[in-house]
Amino acid sequence: MANSQQLQNIIRKNIIAPYLCKHLSKKLIPILGCQRSGTTLTFLILTCHPKIKGLDESDYEFSFSNYPWRILFRNTIKGYYSCFKLPQKVHELSYIIDYYPYSKIIWPVRSCYATISSMKKLIMKKTTTNKNWLNSGVGSIRELKTLSTLFSEINDIDIEHLKKTMPVALGAYVWKYKMLALRKYQEQELNIYDFPFEELVDSPEKQLPQLLDFIGVPWDDRVLHPEQSQEKREKVIYAGGTRADRPIDRTRKSPKLSLTQDEIDSINAICGAEMASYGYSLI
Repeated sequence: MANSQQLQNIIRKNIIAPYLCKHLSKKLIPILGCQRSGTTLTFLILTCHPKIKGLDESDYEFSFSNYPWRILFRNTIKGYYSCFKLPQKVHELSYIIDYYPYSKIIWPVRSCYATISSMKKLIMKKTTTNKNWLNSGVGSIRELKTLSTLFSEINDIDIEHLKKTMPVALGAYVWKYKMLALRKYQEQELNIYDFPFEELVDSPEKQLPQLLDFIGVPWDDRVLHPEQSQEKREKVIYAGGTRADRPIDRTRKSPKLSLTQDEIDSINAICGAEMASYGYSLI
């Protein structure tokens, strides 16, 4: 039988914390989407705004199921929005629906070719063999396993075989199911602002006013120059190697791809339908 302290902890965790998160979610900005799709740059841009405080995924082990009401409360009473970069938490949709229904979800979308090419280049240095993101157990493989809670058919993918023969296909499946997840989120009528990453880097002056208007904060020129806010940041290099001390790079709209023709064919077979639905042309 639970004692008084244990009972208080149970009530706090299961009743009070979820209740507070639900009402504080009006000032929460989760950045979701696919890895290597511009989530870090979007985070750096938004957290330049004087009304937005942010934590990167590597700074804080955020989970929607952990009910981080203390951070939300502290920022809210000081007049700030709380921005979290959370591409790894897309699968926690049910918690967002139940406990964060008023949050302002930001979802950058990027060409699957550029996204997967970037996955291929990203080396996971914390692994013992320095594998790239595509064939790392803490990269695409983990991501597919978490997404299987939303899409049970992922369990039918022969992940181990693809890991050995065509790792790019794993990245393609991650991109595909992140796009399908976006549809699931939209069906729930949550507050979502999805936009092409290519437009953000090519015309930030056009895209950012719409983004800030969606969040509900006034325009501030500082969002156009995230590199000038580096002196206020605790670190220079963020998850995936994105540097906070560099200006918005317009060349990222059409980066040089590191994909073979066989890899492109595999991507097309897996992602073709979703690419077309989001206006991307097949190579």
